Amino acid sequence: MADHTVSRPSKAEKPFIGSREEARIAGAVRYIDGTSCRRSHSPTIRLTSNTQCVDCRDLKHAEIKTIDPKSKNAGFIDGLIIRGLPVFSGTVSNARKVGATYYVNPRRPCPKGCDPSIRLVSNQNCLQCNWDWYAENVEHVAAYKKQRLADDPLMYSRQNKRRYAANPDYFKMRAVVWNIENREHKRDTDLIWKEENREHLAAYWAWWARTHPENMAAKHHKRRARKLGSTEHFTAQDVTRITEAQGRACAYCWAPIVPRTRAMDHFIPLARDGSNGPHNIVATCRPCNSRKSSRHPTQFIGAERSLLLKSREKHGCPERTTPLLPLLELIDNLLLNTEWSRPLPNNPHPVSSPHPPSQMIRLRQLFDMPTIPKQQSQAVIRMDRHVAISRCDVPM
Repeated sequence: MADHTVSRPSKAEKPFIGSREEARIAGAVRYIDGTSCRRSHSPTIRLTSNTQCVDCRDLKHAEIKTIDPKSKNAGFIDGLIIRGLPVFSGTVSNARKVGATYYVNPRRPCPKGCDPSIRLVSNQNCLQCNWDWYAENVEHVAAYKKQRLADDPLMYSRQNKRRYAANPDYFKMRAVVWNIENREHKRDTDLIWKEENREHLAAYWAWWARTHPENMAAKHHKRRARKLGSTEHFTAQDVTRITEAQGRACAYCWAPIVPRTRAMDHFIPLARDGSNGPHNIVATCRPCNSRKSSRHPTQFIGAERSLLLKSREKHGCPERTTPLLPLLELIDNLLLNTEWSRPLPNNPHPVSSPHPPSQMIRLRQLFDMPTIPKQQSQAVIRMDRHVAISRCDVPM
């Protein structure tokens, strides 16, 4: 009986030198036409069937076969991502068990010679063959997708969420690269969308302002400070931290404050060259913030001392953090200092320092203010014919 087996070409067989058409006519399996592949293999030996570089094909096969079975992603090919999803190496049954979308089975090559043959787990079709078919049937595919979208409007939304959950870093980087490469197009489309959705944007930002008071306070003061030439700024996290450190009470009158009634006050006003940094910010109630306005703290406390002491006696000392914030300690010293009775200067020198302790020292030196003695018991201080009782212990 005659043997009808076809012998495969040997790797030792010399490639044909010439074009692909000439190699086909000569019946050669490999050829060299003088062009270089994308990895610059020299010489670039190509397959006559699909013009693929032989060395590149061997590298892909090596990547598919070298899988660490002890690794966390055993079975997946490192560095091979298709539409944000990893590619599994193995049989379709194992790929289904791990929830993969794409897989490569080295023992099952594509009949059309696609190398490597990346297949879909859903229908086991070669991905490259699918793409070629889509390119030849664009209108049919568009009509089919339109019909499916009409039947299930959330289909693509679920699909995109699943892909993003599988590989979020890939999609984030992809979005960054796209925005950089299409900056002008994105700017134009954003302007058109904002023009067409003004009411929607206005409603959204109104809701955002109501639900994010700390961010709005920081944003408002940052813009105002920038106009006045201040380079520092505080954040929404600073607003929350300062409010909690003050025991959610006004720094001047100790009245309870909530985000709806809270105002962030510059201890040294911006109008007097004060800083917009967090070391110059205190949380106050709206009445105190309005009465203080752009006055220097010594002017405000000197004029409103009686009212502030009555309010402190009424509300009691809040549960503030220990040690006290430097500005809170300075405000207490200004209010409870019995020897501070000289008239206030009309235009005191502005004090702004990036270091809160040094700011306190300069203020005390500027106005010759002796500090009250630190004690653990209740302090009863008589001033302006009013009795102010401090119910909280002054920290040592």
